Amino acid sequence: MTAVLGVTVAVGLTALVLLFLLVRRSAAATEESSRAARLEKELDRTTAQLELTEERADEEKRRLTEAGEAAAAADEALREARVETAEARRRADETEDRVAKARRDLEEAERRAADADKRAARADRRGRQRVVPAPVKAESSASGDTAVADVADALWELERLRLEREWYAIGGLAMPMPAGWDGGDGTDLSAAVAVELEVIREVVGTPGRLDPPTRPVTADPATAIIVTRLAGELLRTLARGGLELSVSIEDDDELAVAVATGATETAEDLSRLAAAADRAGGSLDVRSLDDGVRVEVRLPR
Repeated sequence: MTAVLGVTVAVGLTALVLLFLLVRRSAAATEESSRAARLEKELDRTTAQLELTEERADEEKRRLTEAGEAAAAADEALREARVETAEARRRADETEDRVAKARRDLEEAERRAADADKRAARADRRGRQRVVPAPVKAESSASGDTAVADVADALWELERLRLEREWYAIGGLAMPMPAGWDGGDGTDLSAAVAVELEVIREVVGTPGRLDPPTRPVTADPATAIIVTRLAGELLRTLARGGLELSVSIEDDDELAVAVATGATETAEDLSRLAAAADRAGGSLDVRSLDDGVRVEVRLPR
């Protein structure tokens, strides 16, 4: 009986151990199954994220491609715009050159017309002199006066050409001459003085300003050439001092060009200019000022 009880107890204990092991294995299997389910969910989520990332990458690639195409189109448009701008600038330069050439041609035509008018006037004077009988001595005097007038016209035209050449050498052929250069009554002498001042400013470096007269100042060719040359030489002499030249022109019974400057030493020896003005029937006067000197050239009309 005792042996049977011992066997029964042993069998029961064995059954309990087996049951415990079975329960433990079942719990482990359940945990492994749950873990596998979680891993599967994580894998599915990772797969979804990977697919979303791939879609975003494809979208970004598409956008980059479109941006590249847009940039290429913009570069092409910019290149075409630059080509068109260069072409427009070239056409504008050509137009400006043609306008400048047309202006020069017009000025040359006007100058030739003025010369033709002068020649016609001289021919008319000669014709009247031939028609009106006069003593031989009077004819000789009239012929001499005509020759002097022709020489004065030629010298004045040469002076105009010199001033134009120096003006264009500074500003180029496109820069127009000062106002009054081709006035209806002849060249405004203030325009000639303005050219001299500009040449002095560019070549010598001395600044100058011209007080413009209230009306154009013109004269016959002989007077114009003398006044212009005297004024030009006076300005260039006084410009050596490097101080500003202040110029004014008076036009009454006499023509007068006055120059004021602070460089008094430049007016110490103007004897040759004074002699030239005196031989032309005019005068050169030097007057001291509080802040410099004032030199005035006068010539009768």
